[in-house]
Amino acid sequence: MSCRVIFENSQDPNLEILAIEIRSHTFTFTIVNIYAPHGFDINQIQKIFSNLKTPTFIFGDFNLHHSFWGGKTSTPKSEEFLDWLNQSHFSILNTSMPTHITHNFISSVIISLFVRQLSSTKCIAMFLTVPSKVIIYQ
Repeated sequence: MSCRVIFENSQDPNLEILAIEIRSHTFTFTIVNIYAPHGFDINQIQKIFSNLKTPTFIFGDFNLHHSFWGGKTSTPKSEEFLDWLNQSHFSILNTSMPTHITHNFISSVIISLFVRQLSSTKCIAMFLTVPSKVIIYQ
């Protein structure tokens, strides 16, 4: 098994992206992690994703709240992101279980997981009881 970084943007504190390609002798996939403390416009990342040809997992703290993934409200940026996810054939794998819990308040899902082009016969994603943790195995 090998991996390589195919994209990294850590210079912008408002949008950090790391994309790695993982390759085995039988299967190749891409993992993308996105941290956007103030949300982001989908146009900022579309170019990166348009070049990905392998099954792709997106993990991230997007700060894009939407009722589709458990938020109480939706924003124009989150609507655009959801539209793009659907048009790009991504599936949302996380539940609406909160991932941000304080001593007296539970917020909506913040860390999300999306997947595209995944054949269930080749790879299975299994959720652990801790939110946002995923194991991928063949």
